[in-house]
Amino acid sequence: MQLSKKELRQILKIRNQTMDFINELKECGDVGIAKTHNLDNKISGWKDSLDDILGFRPPKDDEGDPRWYSNHVLKDDPNAWHSEN
Repeated sequence: MQLSKKELRQILKIRNQTMDFINELKECGDVGIAKTHNLDNKISGWKDSLDDILGFRPPKDDEGDPRWYSNHVLKDDPNAWHSEN
């Protein structure tokens, strides 16, 4: 897998936001809910998130539905859920 310069910049941006989040939590013992939602979207959002760029997918359950809160798998995993769109 070859990442484009744009994808690498987005990953770097997410990495830096993650470190800001961790540093604020360590220094203040608290982080605002808006910052928490923003980081969540950067990791698991629909567009330009880590999941989108790297192709991480939720696993399927026994009926073929996504298990959103389980650990994600690689997109080529036989148990990976794929949207029907």
